[in-house]
Amino acid sequence: MNVQVNSIDVGSRDNGLYIRVNGRATQRTAPTANKIVSDFLAAHATGASITIDLYGADFIDSTFAGWMISARRRTLKQHGRLVLVGCGERCLTSLAKMQLSTLFEYAPESPAPALRAIQCQTGDRPDKAALELMLAAHQELAAVSEQNAEVFGPIADILKRQLAAG
Repeated sequence: MNVQVNSIDVGSRDNGLYIRVNGRATQRTAPTANKIVSDFLAAHATGASITIDLYGADFIDSTFAGWMISARRRTLKQHGRLVLVGCGERCLTSLAKMQLSTLFEYAPESPAPALRAIQCQTGDRPDKAALELMLAAHQELAAVSEQNAEVFGPIADILKRQLAAG
């Protein structure tokens, strides 16, 4: 049995944040990525540059995709830029199926800066904070289009009920 260990490598490029996702870009990696990006944006009031390297990500789920929309929106609000690199065919196909491929800026792969690994702590049973992030991610996805609202709106409703149930 192949157990997937999720980690995120973090570094700096041109005074910006560089994040490489290793393994599956899912609800398990989104909370760690969110914390890293939130801390970075809090420290950089304007003009923040964030690169998300998906070369090592063999799969993107709806939570991570919705989180990327949120990260992009927050970065643009601060007059910054979020760029995806290393998007392989599977990655681009996943984004296209969720009607997201045109929302992002893409750049060709280039050598990564020096990176440090951060293990993702979210497991099979997400805590309240992870559930809140999952809800926000699915609300972001649902807001993209009417078709996405039909697909991701019910998931957001389930997550709302889970959170309300405690």
